[in-house]
Amino acid sequence: MSLFNQIEGLKYSLSQKSRVELREELFERFGDPELRNLKQYPRCCSPYISISHTRGLSGWVAHEDSPIGLDIESSQRNIDFKVISRVSNKCEILKAPSHLALWVAKEAAFKSLWRSNNMMVLSHIEVSGWHCLKENLYQYKFNNINDLGDFGEGWLETKDCFTLGIARSMT
Repeated sequence: MSLFNQIEGLKYSLSQKSRVELREELFERFGDPELRNLKQYPRCCSPYISISHTRGLSGWVAHEDSPIGLDIESSQRNIDFKVISRVSNKCEILKAPSHLALWVAKEAAFKSLWRSNNMMVLSHIEVSGWHCLKENLYQYKFNNINDLGDFGEGWLETKDCFTLGIARSMT
């Protein structure tokens, strides 16, 4: 069981490509010239696409039917209490596996919801219902506290060097 097996119909790629190479791969796969534009989120609606990159790893996910979000962070990244408390409430912080896990979950959720609400910020996303599926693999729920119609589910996997999160909007 891995992170990428949690969503039926999910297409994905992980590599060490640069942002430019990643965008070129997406263009070649899906044919939309907008995918080459490094200054904006991929705006394709079919399939829905999300990208992420950190030092040493980049990737994309795509799904035909559901808005999707991906976040990748180095496991060495330190999300301290001061930072996470600006975008999370106390209950979220206490119930999350770690500050980094909560950050990645919120980033992935944000990317899955941004099409429905461009004014949203990370603090509008509430992450809850963490469930450990197996060692280092979690499932969670999320919602936009300003629009209860914006909600979804996500999965997070921690590896030696990276923490990866995928979120799927149910709106």
